[in-house]
Amino acid sequence: MTLKQSPAPSDVRTVYDGFGRIYGSAWGRNIHYGYWEDDADDSSVEVATDRLTDLMISGLAAQAGQRVLDIGCGVGHPARRLVRACDVDVVGITVSHIQVAEATELTAEAGLADRATFQFADAMDLPFPDGSFDAAWAFESMWHMPDRGQVLSEAARVLRPGGRLAIADVIQRDPVSPEGRVVLDHICENYAVRSLGCQRSG
Repeated sequence: MTLKQSPAPSDVRTVYDGFGRIYGSAWGRNIHYGYWEDDADDSSVEVATDRLTDLMISGLAAQAGQRVLDIGCGVGHPARRLVRACDVDVVGITVSHIQVAEATELTAEAGLADRATFQFADAMDLPFPDGSFDAAWAFESMWHMPDRGQVLSEAARVLRPGGRLAIADVIQRDPVSPEGRVVLDHICENYAVRSLGCQRSG
């Protein structure tokens, strides 16, 4: 882990301890984007965000009884959905103590405290032994990471041989208009986003 990170875990924590709580009350239980089939799809945010979670669950293909790491777990809604869908055990990590407390409380209320736990941890310096997990996912959390390569290296370290990693990330699609650049710069500056990967057209 580098001595000087941009954004630092404390920057990300500030975003989710403050704005994240407002975002959650406005957007719903999932702190990630949704998946709409096409421009005619008028699904609600709740339906679309759960649909994206289900796509991640399908891609992860976790098997019953496996142990899964949730990198950037938020308040744990995708983790709880994963537990119910696949009968796995999940360990979620976040740099927000508030999210840890809320995820733990909501999971206990759902009767899943024995299957999903949450703790404070930095994805770039995971506090787990080698080969601790059968699978892992990073659900729109990578864009906060100062060094994506270090996160992937740590994920590979804690996965058992043959373990699966699923990633949903936020990227920009070039070309970006001047107006769009203003919006993207605002997001990066105010929401502790290190960088947006690029998908070039053509």
